[in-house]
Amino acid sequence: MKKRFLVFLLTIIAVFTLTSCSKKFTVTFNSNGGTSIDPVEVKKGKTVTKPADPTKEGSEFDGWYLGDSKYNFSSAVKEDITLNAVWKVKTFTITFTTSGGSSVSPQTVEYGKTVTKPADPTRVGFDFKGWNKGDTSYDFSTPVKESFVLRAVWEDRKSTRLNSSHANISYAVFCMK
Repeated sequence: MKKRFLVFLLTIIAVFTLTSCSKKFTVTFNSNGGTSIDPVEVKKGKTVTKPADPTKEGSEFDGWYLGDSKYNFSSAVKEDITLNAVWKVKTFTITFTTSGGSSVSPQTVEYGKTVTKPADPTRVGFDFKGWNKGDTSYDFSTPVKESFVLRAVWEDRKSTRLNSSHANISYAVFCMK
């Protein structure tokens, strides 16, 4: 009787050990708006392989988190878990070049936000006409998606007066004929 009981007990322990060793858990990846990552099944006590980082427009991937803590991919999986992607909004630097005018501080702008139009710079002998991005007048309502330089556009006051005076003289000469 003792022998049968011992065999029965060892059989139960063996079955329990084998079934618990083959237990699998699901690791789900919540990308929080980023590219999708498929769930992975992991055997109890094994580790999950870190997937390729997801991507999300306007954001930098900060890592996979379990609750409030960054997940350690060398930790054994002991239950079903959901790992959440944490993102940081990208920021960009907008630099202002005044070409001899008063200085204008650069601005740090988050992705999708707009540049704050600075106070007009000043330059002796010139009138400020606006800001250009490349060769185009910059629209301050445009959402930012990259770092860039805005260049001050100036008009020389002397050339404006000279052109005006010259036009008047030409007109006077024209009328005299």
